[in-house]
Amino acid sequence: MTIPSRAPTSSTSASSDSLGARARRGATLSELTVLLVVIGVILGLALPGGRGLLDRIAVTAAREEIAGLAHRARAIATASGGATLWVDLEAESVTLTAGDGVTRGRLLLADRGIDVSTSGSSDVVAMTWNALGWGVVASRTLVLRRGSGEARIVVSSRGRVRRR
Repeated sequence: MTIPSRAPTSSTSASSDSLGARARRGATLSELTVLLVVIGVILGLALPGGRGLLDRIAVTAAREEIAGLAHRARAIATASGGATLWVDLEAESVTLTAGDGVTRGRLLLADRGIDVSTSGSSDVVAMTWNALGWGVVASRTLVLRRGSGEARIVVSSRGRVRRR
């Protein structure tokens, strides 16, 4: 003999199904907390390496801009009879002037947090090119630093530029 089972009413089963589905769709507060802690740990490990990468990118970009100004100085020198690339170590800036004294370009390294240094004791270094595009200066090495990033640029006595 079988005992008839009591079938649930339609209103009872519908409300329990929607309540269960609603609970399964969301995340609990503890799950969200664990997720935020994991994200925080990953970012904490990645940020120091990211800062070093940004420092290297910044000094490399500044080195390339200074090299561009030096190449431009040689071109301006042949067109206008001379050019000078002024490196102000105190103001941490690089300025390109043509032979007639007109400023043709300026790079402010201090705004980017980049320190520039060179051998020698003077605060201002003048690298000059004559009308033939030849350098009229002793070889100079500029060292650019920001954080852990460092880049060097060497301007030879002939006015040629090498990146290091």
